[in-house]
Amino acid sequence: MTRSLFILVVLALGLTAAPGRALEVARVAPRPPPDGSYAEVFTAAAQLEDGTYALAQLLFTHAGIAGEKALCRALVVPALGDGSNEALTFGSDGWAYETAKNRLTVGPCTLQAGTEGALFHVKTEHLDIAMELSGPLTWVKPPGHKTTNADGKMLDADLLAPWAKVRADVTGSGPAVHAKGFATFDHSRSDALLPTVAQSFVRFRAYDGADPVILLLRVPV
Repeated sequence: MTRSLFILVVLALGLTAAPGRALEVARVAPRPPPDGSYAEVFTAAAQLEDGTYALAQLLFTHAGIAGEKALCRALVVPALGDGSNEALTFGSDGWAYETAKNRLTVGPCTLQAGTEGALFHVKTEHLDIAMELSGPLTWVKPPGHKTTNADGKMLDADLLAPWAKVRADVTGSGPAVHAKGFATFDHSRSDALLPTVAQSFVRFRAYDGADPVILLLRVPV
């Protein structure tokens, strides 16, 4: 059977608040439910001037036998050569959120957001990515950001930085990189099973050209 392709979100980068409305700095606090399936992801993806692509990610989930888990992931793809992808996994006592500092910590990895920008540092066994994003993180919830499937399961996908200048230090995948570039910062939350979410959505980020965009597609299952 042929499945139709449904465009859930099409986002032009550079979104701003409505006139006269102050932007509120996003709180980077996970919101796990008391039980049931759950996954929440904070992802910063950067394209640097030297051609390096770097992705920093914090993931929280109730999936699996072990119950609540937190993952810290780093992905680096150099301009030339093979990429590297690593993750560290922690139990429920391996992460913490500090309200006063708006700082989220997972093992050795940290995400902190404020009025001047955000710092996202992920460190795995061999990879180390430190990103400094300019400008405050704010919730951007475009039309269609939240959807529910036939089983009543929800996915909410939004943005914290549609398009931001970034300075990044990347080590562990070839020569060390210290470069500027641009980054997007997105966030998603779902009570569907992780395999279902992975099979249902395709995210496309286009950094080059005069009009960079983000495209999120949902394939009905």
